[in-house]
Amino acid sequence: MQVRAVKLYTRRVIRMSSWDTATGGEVRAVVEDDYHHFRVGLTHDRQRVTGTYSEALRRPYDLCLQAGERLDELVGVQLSPDPTFALRQIDARHQCTHQFDIATLALAAAARGIRTRRYEAAVPDAEEGRTVASLARDGVPVLQWALQGQVIAGPDPYVGRNLGKGFTAWVASSLAPDEAEAALVLRRAVFISGGRNIPQAVIEALPARGACWVHQPERYYTRQRMSRRQDFTERPQALTADDDAWLAGLVSPQETATQPG
Repeated sequence: MQVRAVKLYTRRVIRMSSWDTATGGEVRAVVEDDYHHFRVGLTHDRQRVTGTYSEALRRPYDLCLQAGERLDELVGVQLSPDPTFALRQIDARHQCTHQFDIATLALAAAARGIRTRRYEAAVPDAEEGRTVASLARDGVPVLQWALQGQVIAGPDPYVGRNLGKGFTAWVASSLAPDEAEAALVLRRAVFISGGRNIPQAVIEALPARGACWVHQPERYYTRQRMSRRQDFTERPQALTADDDAWLAGLVSPQETATQPG
């Protein structure tokens, strides 16, 4: 019997929704992928962020829950259509990377008056370091990168760009807000995909890298592992399937208790 070869994917979905309130507005955002399922909300007075909240439904480490409290640093930050604006106001190394990512998208959505948005990223497992990562926004393909390692081989204007240091600054100076946002979303999905084939023992043995709040050396060695990786290769429809009512504002943050892992 011939066994069908299945190409394995890292899949990542980000969704946002927003509405007006008596004092300004509220935006909710959710992200789910192999390793994470976070919800983030922010309120605003149409000029600045007035409040934040978060939920860690599935997270790599116990401390990721506490990291969500760091989003309060966004309170008082001006709304801006530039998705990189908040990154220049707050040190992301002292935030939860993934909760902060979607909070900055929510802030930009509030500034641009975006009511709903959905991103779907797909990154096939690399073969000899090569893969093609793709991103759809609201069901329409918007980006597709041929990658060799972390360098984009095509198309223009991304050819030769390394996804590492300097990429965010280039995006901020070279791309319109919608395209910049899409590029940052796909970049993060590519980074996430790199963990699929690394043995868990190797990941656990890595030293503190200072890349996020949990990875700061003063707390990294006290962390406890929580959820394990899930595979959404053949069930992308499952991503954020449980978030519809929350995104619609039918469930308040107080009604949804944070899950243990």
